[in-house]
Amino acid sequence: MALKAELIEGINQLSPRSLFDLVVYNFQGNTQIWKTKPQPGTPAKKAEAKSWIEGLTNVEDHCMEEAMLETIGLSNDCRRRFKRMIFMGNREPFCGWSSFGDNAYGEQVLESVTSANVKRTPIDTIYVPEWTTEEGAWFWEDLAAANNGKYTLVVGNGFNND
Repeated sequence: MALKAELIEGINQLSPRSLFDLVVYNFQGNTQIWKTKPQPGTPAKKAEAKSWIEGLTNVEDHCMEEAMLETIGLSNDCRRRFKRMIFMGNREPFCGWSSFGDNAYGEQVLESVTSANVKRTPIDTIYVPEWTTEEGAWFWEDLAAANNGKYTLVVGNGFNND
């Protein structure tokens, strides 16, 4: 199952009492936010969110720090008592091809996200490897562990995680 399909499956499982929002990143530091405030998990809002996801274009850089920090900001602003954040990706973070395969950027993201999560909201992670390898899983495992979350590995996807 591709990243978009995995995300849509998660949206389908939301209850109408849930509040949710979507934040995505792509290269050149372009963070896109679906809504400025969390939305109820009603059938209409879920359909709108799924349509928005389907319209997203593929990206090839993984400068995800800005988007993750934006997500934490949205969570911090939400007054709900029981909250969770879910971060999903298909590689370890890198920003610019010069940092590909270099864990320094991933370590930076891990530290800044964990530090920004001042309310200690659990962060669950879903890692959908772009290739049939689990290389890069360290980041998603460590991010969940550092933020009282659950790590999930989704395997068997092969290439083309659009």
